Amino acid sequence: PSKLRYFLIKHIINFGLIDPILHDPFITKITCEGPELKLKVIRQDKELITNLEYKTATQLDEFIQKLATRKGKLLSERNPEVYLEFENFKITASLGIGENPSTFELERII
Repeated sequence: PSKLRYFLIKHIINFGLIDPILHDPFITKITCEGPELKLKVIRQDKELITNLEYKTATQLDEFIQKLATRKGKLLSERNPEVYLEFENFKITASLGIGENPSTFELERII
């Protein structure tokens, strides 16, 4: 039951895949350049490539939509980009359209 609770909180209430790295106070930026690409972070002024990735475009789109929805924004092909601040992060995200993949960047507000 405790593992199930952890995963439910992590994926439904919190930020899913990236939730653990959000809790590292030394990480100042998280970048996703598309599905099937490893996430990059800036930690103590060094760029590091993580072992985390969104496996599919759908998975990445759902995450970006979740971010936007939390702040009352709706994304679509006509309005694919969102800029917002959430829990000490400045977030820039864009849904993929055509050949352009979905992307996001979270930067810690200091």
